[in-house]
Amino acid sequence: MKAQWTPGGTLFPGTHHLERRPTTPPQAKAISPPPPQDCTELSFSYPDWTVHDLTYVQPVSWDNAAATASFNTSISHRPTGVRWRCQWGAEAGVTERWAFVSEYYMLPVCKIEGVDPLNSNSSLLVRFNANTKSITVDQSWRCGDTAGTYSCVDHRGRRRGHKG
Repeated sequence: MKAQWTPGGTLFPGTHHLERRPTTPPQAKAISPPPPQDCTELSFSYPDWTVHDLTYVQPVSWDNAAATASFNTSISHRPTGVRWRCQWGAEAGVTERWAFVSEYYMLPVCKIEGVDPLNSNSSLLVRFNANTKSITVDQSWRCGDTAGTYSCVDHRGRRRGHKG
């Protein structure tokens, strides 16, 4: 069904109706180099992460100079196969990346371990709530066909979990 509006009334003398321009659908962007397999179906069906070996050492105080807290984990993304190492604390050289928004959140630095097998241009933001011991994972990635002719750009996933 196409929605159309036809203006009513009388035109001002010396004017005319504008002609409707044809619309063109957005062009799909290709991925170069193309991925060895398409992760689109998995992205919509199973946008899951697996958290491996999460370690958290609680701080004595939240003073950055005295922070002895640490956070260390590895996160795997099921559709793309990307695995990340996320760290926060003096041993990782990261003590300045934390925020207070009604509660303390550690913002660990996350780096891809190995390679991105599907050229998904993954990006990851992890927040660890030190009070509730919960982790939030925000990730964006893209998938496309093996010929490289299209790309489903900027899938977004978000999951919250609690450490038991």
